[in-house]
Amino acid sequence: MSKHLLWVLSCCFSFTACNSFNSSRTAELARKSAKVTYSTNPGEQHMVFIPSGSFVMGQSKENEIFDQLSQQRKVSVSSFYMDETEVDNKLYHKFVNWVRDSIAITNYITDKESWYLKPPPGKKTDPSFDPKRINWAKVGDGRLIWNKVNRKKNPDLERMFLSSDGLFSNKGDLDVSQLRYQYSLFDFKQAFAARNSPVRGREEFTFRDTVNVYPDTTVWVKDFNYSANDPLMRNYFSHPALANYPVVGVSWRQALAFTVWRTNYVNNYYGRNKKRRKSEFRLPTEAEWEYAARGGLVAKEYPWGNNLKNDCDCLMANFKSGPGNYVKEKGIYTSPVKSFYPNGYGLYNMAGNVAEWTADLYSTSVLAKAGDLNPRNQHLPQRSDAKDMQRRVVKGGSWKDGPYFMRNAARSFEYQDTARSNIGFRTVVSISDERAILK
Repeated sequence: MSKHLLWVLSCCFSFTACNSFNSSRTAELARKSAKVTYSTNPGEQHMVFIPSGSFVMGQSKENEIFDQLSQQRKVSVSSFYMDETEVDNKLYHKFVNWVRDSIAITNYITDKESWYLKPPPGKKTDPSFDPKRINWAKVGDGRLIWNKVNRKKNPDLERMFLSSDGLFSNKGDLDVSQLRYQYSLFDFKQAFAARNSPVRGREEFTFRDTVNVYPDTTVWVKDFNYSANDPLMRNYFSHPALANYPVVGVSWRQALAFTVWRTNYVNNYYGRNKKRRKSEFRLPTEAEWEYAARGGLVAKEYPWGNNLKNDCDCLMANFKSGPGNYVKEKGIYTSPVKSFYPNGYGLYNMAGNVAEWTADLYSTSVLAKAGDLNPRNQHLPQRSDAKDMQRRVVKGGSWKDGPYFMRNAARSFEYQDTARSNIGFRTVVSISDERAILK
């Protein structure tokens, strides 16, 4: 009897010690990760380190009806970097301006050669293998292109501007319909699916897309019936006072295009630094997003804990607290991207402000089908896709959503070509060696 009691006490002690070790490790990693930041470029948003770990995906304290419908599964996620904030108007403007200036140089400027990089002296180049590259150090913020002297010297630049129609546009407004970005990605999923087929060229598995990059500013009118939101439609993306607000009106396809541009932009900037590894920006998977949102906390409803208000009775995030009640401490619609306190990993607004695109296709049974190590439901768009293959997971809830969507486990979807006034995004970068970072 005494031996049995001793064995039970020993097991209880071991179980408690194990739990204590796991929670202390999680807390320690959260503390360390909050101190590790990753600057992608001077003047850009920082990224923070998210350590690897496991968690119960979909875990919540919903009522019994929702418990019957929700799925829960323990999964593990590798470490990665994540934007500490949602992508703001200022950073997305860099993307738009880059596309604008590229089109101006390649299509409308007469003396194109003066804007291209010169090959090293004595080096022979083949145009088919060495395409001309724009000298972005010269372009800078674009003022050299768009000043009066250069526009007079290159009259074709005026074709990038609208002529006044006396109703919607004024003379001098940029024709944003021309701001199209073409890019390509290698589709590893398709290549793997065809691994036993006869050898085919890389081109067959290359995904190509052309996307208009300018945000749909009309979402401020389209998303609301009989609402006077015209000032937001005109000013939200363009006004300097809103530069640090999250970009909205961006579809999933536009967000994907942004990740490709940002990858090239950052890698070209640091191209001569051989010690710096190349970065590949992408949208987070649903599992990565939910894991990061939890901030190292275990079995909590929200990124900060289990209560929607703090001890001072103030809301912990920017969301719609009741029917018709959009008013909160930080404003009536979106808030600056560093509003409210960050979670344990140093991430801002993982609940509220704007909901966020993830990389994954939306499915009601994804947890039952996906693996338990770095689960994802990947699919690059195809023209032949059925409607349910165009739905993407949206996480985090927004300024116009109720408390239910503030939960870490809450999920919804939107179609990949649809833009909304309450959906934005942030990006992640995978990490190959976590140990080197946490030394």
